[in-house]
Amino acid sequence: MALSLVSLDAVTTTGPGAAIAFHEPKSNLSMQVIMTGEPSSYVVYLEASLDGVNFVKLTAVSPTNSQLINFASCPALYLRANLAVLSGGTSPTCTAIVAAAG
Repeated sequence: MALSLVSLDAVTTTGPGAAIAFHEPKSNLSMQVIMTGEPSSYVVYLEASLDGVNFVKLTAVSPTNSQLINFASCPALYLRANLAVLSGGTSPTCTAIVAAAG
């Protein structure tokens, strides 16, 4: 069964979003990022954890790559988005949806 969560909801400042917790490890992890205000620079990390405290960066979304990413074969019990960089544009916001299956 796939599970999803809006981890970052139209945020305007950097930092980690809400985490989704799973009852059993999930290994097919995804993130979709929606930016508004045309920021000139942004980086959103897809982060995973086994303990819900110590998160590791798996992959990132930026202006130079896809807004929908998938990371497979990395079992996780927790998943979140983390907006690390946001600059430029006109009142930019970031929304990130994380999902996991299998």
